[in-house]
Amino acid sequence: MVRAYLPVPRPPDIPYAPLDVAVDVALGLQRRGHDVDFYAPLGSVLDVPVKTLGMRSLVTTVDEWVAWLADIKPHLHYVAWLRDFAMARDMFECASRGVYDVLLFHHPEVALPFVERYPRVRVVSVLHDPLFPWYADMFAAHRSPASHLVSISDRQRNGRDDLPFAATIHHGVDVDTYAFGVAEADAPLLFAGRITPEKGAAEAVRLALAAGRELVLCGGYFPAQEKYFEDTVRPFLGSQIRYAGYQERENLVSYDQQASALLAPIDCEESFGLTMIEAMACGTPVLTLDRGSVPEVVKHRETGFIASDLRELERSITGIADISRRRCREHVVGNFTTDHMITRYENLFTDLVYGGHTRA
Repeated sequence: MVRAYLPVPRPPDIPYAPLDVAVDVALGLQRRGHDVDFYAPLGSVLDVPVKTLGMRSLVTTVDEWVAWLADIKPHLHYVAWLRDFAMARDMFECASRGVYDVLLFHHPEVALPFVERYPRVRVVSVLHDPLFPWYADMFAAHRSPASHLVSISDRQRNGRDDLPFAATIHHGVDVDTYAFGVAEADAPLLFAGRITPEKGAAEAVRLALAAGRELVLCGGYFPAQEKYFEDTVRPFLGSQIRYAGYQERENLVSYDQQASALLAPIDCEESFGLTMIEAMACGTPVLTLDRGSVPEVVKHRETGFIASDLRELERSITGIADISRRRCREHVVGNFTTDHMITRYENLFTDLVYGGHTRA
């Protein structure tokens, strides 16, 4: 389960990686012969059985999504949470009767109110966001011997070994979709991600200008970030700096394939960094800062450069030609495919159901 108000697959132009990952995991497990139910609202269409409980979708377009986030009234009345909890309650009740062996949540807080009430129900919750101190406190307050967390990088755990982590499972990409691309070292740089301060869009623009390189920015922004875009990106748009807007996965591939490098001057403790493995799958090196999960994803001087600051990151642009695009793709094929991800979830669930699992 992800959200009880957002249909699957997610509506176009609404970037929401947890839902994409949840769909990949559900489809992958079913292809391997497992019985999977996906809890989601009416309007969801998926090649696994969907349990809607008769709930309608509240968001079906990006405009509705923006309006939903901006309207405080339903949030004051816990509309989203109550819908989530209704689905979660049904999942726990079914599991307590033996219908399900394991419950998988992609928003851990949705399962927390139920884990102590159903102590025998096996629960795995994937932590997609940074482990903020207040977030960690929630997990510490709601415990069950059968409730487990999955981190999407080791660095994401933030030293909280007291929490019930069962495994670290990195995200994966379909390497057939993200096929290898040939691009020269002087081809345009690429920024792919939300146009926000923490993703470093403004820094990417400044770095490209300072290096005298072309840059294409692919990413969306909501009204809350409009001023940031207008102040830090739009004034520099032209022949050297181009804005391509938000791109869905199938369209982003060509940008990855044609870029000389992905420029990712992130200013946050990145939980994983899906855009980095998408780029490397296409053979595109990643130039980024040493934040969060980056050292687990990018191999310094093999599949890109990991810099300690922006000045060092700017210098790394001159080294793009030293990185083998073939090696970038090999790194993803060997470590970060969808199949790798599915296998790790499958192994974890098998260990939980048939015994022998210890906290990791």
